[in-house]
Amino acid sequence: AEFERIPHDTKTLNDEERAQIEKLLEKFEEDEDVQNVFHNMAVEE
Repeated sequence: AEFERIPHDTKTLNDEERAQIEKLLEKFEEDEDVQNVFHNMAVEE
């Protein structure tokens, strides 16, 4: 079973902000010491 966090308050970002955050999230996910990464960005369906 995998733990999932669902934000109550999501944030909408412009394209520049989204690109910066996605780059940061990738860096976190590449780090072997980081087990989970969560965010509250509004996800486009």
